[in-house]
Amino acid sequence: MNYLDHSILSAIRFGGRPEIYTPIHKFIDSSKLYFHHYGHRMLLHNSYGAKAAISIFGDNIHNGEKLVSVRDIVFSHCEEDNISVKQMDVGFLLRNLTFNFFKKETLLRLEKDLKGHVAYHHIFEPYFMTGNLNALCLTVSDLGHSILAQTIRASDLISLPDSYYKFSVSVNEIMTGYFDLSKAIVPNTKQSLIKQVNEYRSK
Repeated sequence: MNYLDHSILSAIRFGGRPEIYTPIHKFIDSSKLYFHHYGHRMLLHNSYGAKAAISIFGDNIHNGEKLVSVRDIVFSHCEEDNISVKQMDVGFLLRNLTFNFFKKETLLRLEKDLKGHVAYHHIFEPYFMTGNLNALCLTVSDLGHSILAQTIRASDLISLPDSYYKFSVSVNEIMTGYFDLSKAIVPNTKQSLIKQVNEYRSK
């Protein structure tokens, strides 16, 4: 199921036009640009993805009829992709990590260099949520840089310390080399959802 299908399902569920929801669903599926495998859902189809979406789009959006929670839109996306509540916990991603990619020294250096920077909280959010250093792969990475570009000003992005780029990793490298993809989320879209999308399109 692609982000356009998810947008239609949001219109059915919450009201309004599908295009109102498209930016949010496109963001949640943007991890596919960095790892073109169904396992990409382990990156943003979770509680961190919801927090990142709220940072970008706000707590709510107006669909022309009423306010709709961005968190609810993200989690409905996850449910439509057949992701369980357990898998929506960002810790699920980390339990499939087979290598300690980030070291304590990395954390200390980044904390020192980013102190007082507007991006500090954004970058350390996954670590604050989990207490796991490897959670930094969501923000100190090519994917993380893309998310930052949507949450802070260009001038602040340019002023990120060199250490951020030095320690940044490739999401594709991590996912293919360090994750047990046999335990990744397997796509299994419910036929009833596909039917709803097709019926909406045929109107």
